[in-house]
Amino acid sequence: DAAVCRPSAQVFIECLLKTLPFVTLRKTTFNDHGGLRMIEKYGLGEICDSHSQVPALVSFVLRQKHKYRKNIKSLLENYPAQYEEKEKIILDAISGR
Repeated sequence: DAAVCRPSAQVFIECLLKTLPFVTLRKTTFNDHGGLRMIEKYGLGEICDSHSQVPALVSFVLRQKHKYRKNIKSLLENYPAQYEEKEKIILDAISGR
């Protein structure tokens, strides 16, 4: 599976949590550029420069999806998954631990 979508924040996060690699178009609104940068920086999928590239890149991503999923999981490991972990990090930061 792969997501062919706009890299808006909500869609981006949902796809990450489902470990779906991305195929998206480079031409986006300014507020979606952060998603594009993360896709490129962390190898989370592929970015098309034109609509005509979409079918070929979807096929490529599906053949390599294990690589993209590994990159997504590696990125997510840097962030707490449970509320309790987040709470501890926040409390430690506040208390100066």
